[in-house]
Amino acid sequence: MPAYLVADEDTSLWPHIFPDGRERMTRFAYDMEQRTLLAVQIETGPVFGWRDAEPHELEDVAADVSSNEPFLDPVAWDLEVVDALPDWAEPIVAAKAEAPGSAPAP
Repeated sequence: MPAYLVADEDTSLWPHIFPDGRERMTRFAYDMEQRTLLAVQIETGPVFGWRDAEPHELEDVAADVSSNEPFLDPVAWDLEVVDALPDWAEPIVAAKAEAPGSAPAP
Protein backbone atom coordinates (compact mmCIF):
# COMPACT_ATOMS: atom_id res chain seq x y z
CA MET A 1 0.00 0.00 0.00
CA PRO A 2 1.43 3.42 -0.89
CA ALA A 3 2.39 5.87 1.82
CA TYR A 4 2.31 9.62 1.39
CA LEU A 5 3.89 12.30 3.52
CA VAL A 6 1.43 15.18 3.67
CA ALA A 7 1.78 18.82 4.66
CA ASP A 8 -1.61 20.54 4.68
CA GLU A 9 -4.24 22.11 6.90
CA ASP A 10 -4.86 18.79 8.65
CA THR A 11 -1.22 18.50 9.71
CA SER A 12 1.13 21.43 9.32
CA LEU A 13 1.64 23.65 6.30
CA TRP A 14 5.11 23.91 4.76
CA PRO A 15 6.59 27.44 4.73
CA HIS A 16 8.74 28.05 1.68
CA ILE A 17 10.79 31.04 0.54
CA PHE A 18 10.51 31.30 -3.23
CA PRO A 19 13.19 32.83 -5.49
CA ASP A 20 11.38 36.19 -5.33
CA GLY A 21 12.27 36.28 -1.61
CA ARG A 22 8.69 35.96 -0.42
CA GLU A 23 7.71 33.27 2.03
CA ARG A 24 4.43 31.55 1.26
CA MET A 25 2.73 28.60 2.84
CA THR A 26 2.47 25.47 0.76
CA ARG A 27 0.84 22.11 1.05
CA PHE A 28 2.26 19.01 -0.55
CA ALA A 29 1.91 15.28 -1.04
CA TYR A 30 5.14 13.28 -1.17
CA ASP A 31 5.39 9.62 -2.22
CA MET A 32 7.44 7.92 0.51
CA GLU A 33 8.25 4.85 -1.60
CA GLN A 34 9.27 6.68 -4.76
CA ARG A 35 10.82 9.60 -2.84
CA THR A 36 9.09 12.10 -5.10
CA LEU A 37 6.97 15.16 -4.58
CA LEU A 38 3.66 14.46 -6.30
CA ALA A 39 1.65 17.62 -5.74
CA VAL A 40 2.20 21.14 -4.41
CA GLN A 41 -0.23 23.97 -3.92
CA ILE A 42 0.64 27.50 -2.86
CA GLU A 43 -1.54 29.56 -0.55
CA THR A 44 -2.84 32.66 -2.28
CA GLY A 45 -4.57 34.15 0.75
CA PRO A 46 -7.75 33.72 2.75
CA VAL A 47 -9.98 34.94 -0.08
CA PHE A 48 -8.54 33.02 -3.03
CA GLY A 49 -7.32 29.93 -1.17
CA TRP A 50 -4.85 27.75 -3.08
CA ARG A 51 -3.40 27.41 -6.55
CA ASP A 52 -1.44 24.58 -8.12
CA ALA A 53 2.31 25.17 -8.26
CA GLU A 54 3.84 25.89 -11.63
CA PRO A 55 6.50 23.33 -12.68
CA HIS A 56 9.39 25.60 -11.62
CA GLU A 57 7.71 26.22 -8.25
CA LEU A 58 7.18 22.50 -7.72
CA GLU A 59 10.88 21.92 -8.45
CA ASP A 60 11.84 24.64 -5.97
CA VAL A 61 9.68 23.16 -3.20
CA ALA A 62 10.94 19.66 -4.10
CA ALA A 63 14.54 20.83 -3.57
CA ASP A 64 13.54 22.33 -0.20
CA VAL A 65 11.79 19.13 0.92
CA SER A 66 14.69 17.01 -0.30
CA SER A 67 17.29 19.08 1.57
CA ASN A 68 15.28 19.26 4.82
CA GLU A 69 14.32 15.56 4.74
CA PRO A 70 11.03 15.72 6.67
CA PHE A 71 10.33 12.19 5.43
CA LEU A 72 12.98 10.89 7.85
CA ASP A 73 11.03 12.09 10.91
CA PRO A 74 7.55 13.34 9.95
CA VAL A 75 6.45 13.76 13.57
CA ALA A 76 9.27 16.23 14.26
CA TRP A 77 7.93 18.37 11.39
CA ASP A 78 4.28 18.00 12.52
CA LEU A 79 3.55 16.11 9.30
CA GLU A 80 1.65 12.89 8.78
CA VAL A 81 2.15 9.78 6.68
CA VAL A 82 -1.14 8.55 5.22
CA ASP A 83 -2.10 5.69 2.91
CA ALA A 84 -4.21 7.77 0.48
CA LEU A 85 -3.68 11.07 -1.27
CA PRO A 86 -5.58 14.00 0.22
CA ASP A 87 -8.62 15.11 -1.81
CA TRP A 88 -6.93 18.31 -2.96
CA ALA A 89 -3.92 16.37 -4.39
CA GLU A 90 -5.83 13.70 -6.34
CA PRO A 91 -6.69 15.84 -9.41
CA ILE A 92 -3.11 17.17 -9.60
CA VAL A 93 -1.63 13.68 -9.58
CA ALA A 94 -4.24 12.42 -12.06
CA ALA A 95 -3.52 15.29 -14.47
CA LYS A 96 0.21 14.60 -14.30
CA ALA A 97 -0.35 10.92 -15.01
CA GLU A 98 -2.33 11.82 -18.14
CA ALA A 99 0.18 14.43 -19.39
CA PRO A 100 2.54 13.10 -22.06
CA GLY A 101 6.20 12.94 -21.05
CA SER A 102 5.64 14.11 -17.50
CA ALA A 103 7.52 12.77 -14.51
CA PRO A 104 7.19 13.60 -10.80
CA ALA A 105 9.72 15.93 -9.19
CA PRO A 106 12.47 14.29 -7.10
